[in-house]
Amino acid sequence: MPGWKLVDHFIPEDEFETAVQTSDCVVIPYDSFFQSGVAARCLELGVRVVAPLHEHIVELFGADWPGIVRNESDWLAAIQRALTVDSVEIRARRDSVRREIQRAWSGALDRVS
Repeated sequence: MPGWKLVDHFIPEDEFETAVQTSDCVVIPYDSFFQSGVAARCLELGVRVVAPLHEHIVELFGADWPGIVRNESDWLAAIQRALTVDSVEIRARRDSVRREIQRAWSGALDRVS
């Protein structure tokens, strides 16, 4: 597709953040992405994600995230939907997730202290 750059090899950590930050959208076309942390890193950096419906994406981006692919014919539409999300909305979601994580860790640490 015009304007797309496919990288089909391992990207070293020192190049990964730059690759994500310079992307308008990261497409994750497989189901076991949660092990790599790609979706979480994208959220941290404020980059849109398009991925199959998965509990990890729902937990990070919300059940109504426009970039969730709900069936095999939904990829292009999910990309188009995700690209309409502005950076303010992504940062708000990131901040919300960050607060949830801080509350959970505080609660866990309170129970063991």
